[in-house]
This record gives sequence, structure tokens and C-alpha cells, in this order.
Amino acid sequence: MKTRAVRRRQVLAILCFVVLAFPRPAVSEQNSPAPPAAEVPAPLASAQEAIRARYLRFENTLIQLSEYMRKSDPQRSDLLARAIGKSKEGRVPEQLETLTALLKNDQLGDAIERQEEVIKQMQLILELLMSEDRRDEIDKEKARIRDLMKDLDKLIGKQTDARANTERGADSNELLKEQKQVIDRTQKLVQKIDDQDAAKKVIEPRQGEGKPSDDKENPNESADRKKPRKKDSKPSDGNDGKPSDSKDRKPPGSPENPAESQDRSPQKNENSHDQKPQIPQQQPAAADKREKTPGREEVEKAKQEMERAIEELKKNRKTGASDKQDLALVELQKVKEKLEQILRQLRDEERIMVLVTLEARFRDLLLRQEAVNNGTLGIHAVTTEKRSDRHRNRAVELARTEDEIALLAAKSLTLLKDEASSIAFPEAIEQIRTDMLTVARRLERVDVGQITQNIQQDIVESLREMLEAMQAELEKRKEQQQQQQQQQEKKSPSLVNTLAELKMLRSLQHRVNRRTKQMGRLFEGEQAVDVDVLGQLRQLSERQARVQQATHDLAAGRNE
Repeated sequence: MKTRAVRRRQVLAILCFVVLAFPRPAVSEQNSPAPPAAEVPAPLASAQEAIRARYLRFENTLIQLSEYMRKSDPQRSDLLARAIGKSKEGRVPEQLETLTALLKNDQLGDAIERQEEVIKQMQLILELLMSEDRRDEIDKEKARIRDLMKDLDKLIGKQTDARANTERGADSNELLKEQKQVIDRTQKLVQKIDDQDAAKKVIEPRQGEGKPSDDKENPNESADRKKPRKKDSKPSDGNDGKPSDSKDRKPPGSPENPAESQDRSPQKNENSHDQKPQIPQQQPAAADKREKTPGREEVEKAKQEMERAIEELKKNRKTGASDKQDLALVELQKVKEKLEQILRQLRDEERIMVLVTLEARFRDLLLRQEAVNNGTLGIHAVTTEKRSDRHRNRAVELARTEDEIALLAAKSLTLLKDEASSIAFPEAIEQIRTDMLTVARRLERVDVGQITQNIQQDIVESLREMLEAMQAELEKRKEQQQQQQQQQEKKSPSLVNTLAELKMLRSLQHRVNRRTKQMGRLFEGEQAVDVDVLGQLRQLSERQARVQQATHDLAAGRNE
């Protein structure tokens, strides 16, 4: 597990550096003291070529890791393969090569536009690579918040009972005992939250495996940290250890030795990309604020109100005690609202990551299916009399590829069903998978006729529509997340909106109608006799019933 985590951090660190390195040419162009235009492109082109070489090494590393993890960790291997596919589709290496040519030709304006596009492509790859780990973190955080809410609900129930008994005028001793038990429960909840927050702070530095301490020696405060070390080293050295010695050790970073500082500065620049991912760790105060569980302060306030209620009960002032208990309940309700808000935020972030994953998978499915379709058309172009064993073997190979595509579609279906907020899309994938298996069986029989081609065309159209819907929904979700970070809806949104669901159902119905017409043209009369045609018609009948059921479920709001 440790080796896998190290490899993952290395991959992400490389990609972070590549992404962060791109804006540098534009910045150097703006901040430089206006050198002659002829002198600018050469160093920029050289830096761009170095970035391209690093990216190619990064891509090669992804390929090697994907192959290495294929058996030991197939899920992560699949994630890396999708990242590689996204890189190939975006033609990132080719775009980097084009950027180098533009900079060599002094076309800085065009280069800046291209750089922005490449950065977007790299950011998408980075989001995809980080999605799996973040999803695991979200699952753990959701489980933690739900556990806290369970304890909180019990606490609210106990406090409500204590308040009701106070209102009824129960025995003061019994009321004191009951309220103290509630205070003990409240203290346990406070301690539980503190322990969880402390555990999260311990885990964060451990992920860097010693790097934060190395990075902290580079800032200006490093000189102050080195002083006590030199004082502690006096007894062990056995020398005089005068303060002047410590001063003699400081000049490498001081203006007194400019030669040494100039010699060391290139090394710092070369290794700067290794230090960038650790920059957030140099702000512990901000990190501490983020790590604190919202609602912890309100729990403490509720405990204080409970203690005030105890004081009122000791003075036999039940009305005052009841008022304090009311205030405690108000604070506990605030905690519950904050925890529910966290859950909504986590669900929304999880849905965005599901969309990112599905978008990458649908793109991969589409590319694979188009390749199978082209192979089918190639075999069909050869007449039956002229087909040899080579064509039959090719058809069997395409059938195996189609089975693999159907397996990938099944994984996407599982992901959608686990998310459980969409109705039309899982039904569409189920039908696509059925069509893929049908195509695979027909290809095994070297049946590359019109029926097979029609089914393949339906698969491609469905995948394209789903891919476009996912891309549009992803863009919309990201815009909403940026514009409405402070405005959280009480009701969790579904994976895709109702309009997209209706469009998908319309497309499914359209394909059923079209295939029905296509099948009708394959025989004469009112009754079909061919066994193959009857099987296809039976499948269409089942598909029509499922589309009808999905429409009914959507109308009934069963996805909410």
C-alpha cells in the first residue's frame, strides 16, 4: 500500500509541475525588462521543449503503471488507462510540439492561446487521476458525518426528554441526574469530534513522508531554525563551538557570499517543482481552520447551557432551567444543520466526480465501438464467396472486442446504479450492453449484414448522446459550484436534470420505433417467420416495456 501511494504521489506531482509550469513563458514575457523581440523565442522554445519531454516521460510512466497494476489493482489500472486515453484524445503531446514551433517562429500570441488550451486538457487529466482517491476520502467523510449525526440525534432526544420532564415539574433530584447524564453524552461527543480532527491532522503530514520538513528549511525562517541546532551541536563536536562558527556557516544564504548564492540558485530553481505541491503545508493556521469539524463550537455552547440548567435546578428554579434547556436544544439543532450541509456538499462533489468518470468511460466506449464498427464494415465489403479464414478470424476477434466493450459498459452501469439518482441513463446503458452482446454473438457467426450494422449504429448514437449529456451536465455543475458555493439547496440534486432524462427517454423510444420499421422491411406480409427476426422483435417488445416503465418511474419521481 505504501509503494502504491508513493507511485500515485509521484504521478500527481509530475502532472502538477507540468500544469503549473505552463504559465511561466507568458509571465516571463510580461515581467521581463522588454528585451529585443528576436531574443525572446529562443529560451521560451527551449523551456517549452523541456516541458514536452517531461510530459512524454509522464505519459510513459502512466502506461507502465497501468500495465504493472493490471493484475494487482485492476480498478486503478483502468483509471490510468482512461487518463492515457484522455491525453491521446486531447492530443496533448502534439499540441506541445506545436507550441515549441510557434515559439521558435516568434508567434507568441498564438502560443499563449494554445498554452491555455493545453493547460485545460492537463487539468482534466489531473482531475481524473485524483478522482478515485478523493472519492475514497468522501466516502470516509460521509460515514464519519453520518456517525456524528446518529450520536447527535440521540443527544437531542435525551435533551428533549429532560426538558419535557422539567416542564412537567418532575422531582428535582431526578432532573439533576438526567441532565448530568445528557452533559456526559455531550462531552463524549465533543471529545469524539476533537479526536477525529486531531487524527486528520496527524495523517496529513504523514502523506508527505518527510518532505514538509525539508521544504520548511527553504523559507526565510530556516535560518532561525538552524541556530538552535548549532548550539546543541557544541558538546558533540568537542570543539570550541564559538558563535562566530555558526555565523561562518550562515553566509551561503546571505549577501556576504554572492558567488555561493548564485551557484546555489540554479539548483533551487531546478528542484522548485518538487517543492510546489508542499506549499499549502506551510500555512498551518489555515489548514487547522479547514480541519475543524463545523458545529463543534455549537456543541460546546449547548453543553454550557446544560450546565447553566443544572445551576437553575439546584436553586429549584425549573422555569429558568427549562429556558436554558431550550437554548441547548437550539444549539444542537444548529449542529445538525451544519452536518447536513456538509453531507449535501459531499454528495454534490461526489456526483461531479461520478460525471467525470462516466464522461471518460463513455468516450472510451465510443472509440472502441467505432473501431469495431469499422472492422465490421471492412468484412462486409468482401462478398461471402471471397471470404477466407482470415476474414472469419477477424470477425471472431471483433466479437471478443465487443464482449470486452460490453464488460466496460456493465461497469458503467454499476456506477450509475450505485449513484441511484438517474433512471433513463441506466436503462440506456442496459440496452446498449444488450445490443453489444447481440453484436458479439452475430460477429461470432460472421454475420456482418444489415441487422448487425443497424444495431452497431444504434450503439454509437446512444453513446454519443450520453457523452454529450454528461459533458453538458459536467460543465453546468462546475459553473453552479463556482457561482453558488454559499447557496446549498435543501434537496440533493439528481445526477442529471429531468430535461436530460426526458431527452434520453425520447431517444430510446425513437430508436425502438426506427428499429421496428427496419425489421418490418425485412419480411413481407403481416407475420414474421424467420427465427432471427422473431428474436429481434421479441427483444424490441421487451425494450418498449422497459422504456415505458422508466418513463413511469421518472413521472412518479422515484429518482428523488
